[in-house]
Amino acid sequence: MKPHFLSLFILLLNVFTLQSAFINSISNPPVRASSLNQNYSTEYFLNIYFPSLILINGHIEIEFPFLFQIPSSCALTIINPKGFLSQPHCEKISELKYLITLGKLIPGNYTLIFENIRNPALKETSNFKIKTYMNRHTLIDSNEAFGSVKLTDFPCK
Repeated sequence: MKPHFLSLFILLLNVFTLQSAFINSISNPPVRASSLNQNYSTEYFLNIYFPSLILINGHIEIEFPFLFQIPSSCALTIINPKGFLSQPHCEKISELKYLITLGKLIPGNYTLIFENIRNPALKETSNFKIKTYMNRHTLIDSNEAFGSVKLTDFPCK
């Protein structure tokens, strides 16, 4: 009986993972910065619609585009669908990625606000990437081209 249960569990897990949904934007542009100057440290606002319910061990992975500089200590505030603010655990997992740990993620509109992000010295960035996971390894939803940012020259003194 145990092998049957394990086979059923693996089958359901595979079906669930194949049906991952697309993470959408709730604004245009989907990514906003307090300052759009090149090489300037600023806040970033990502306005996101998460489509799937994650009941336990939910994680959000945010990958910033090439040449951004994100600090080692993640300063993040999330505004959830009910308008409540939270500051969940957030850790830098690579040069351009943060992993946000949530207990539960309900479908809806969220705003993620990251502080102290240094803009690259580019006119336009490549795309931000967003993924949600259950248990840190089971992909639930994703968007590999969430949005880019157009930047202007650093202001002269």
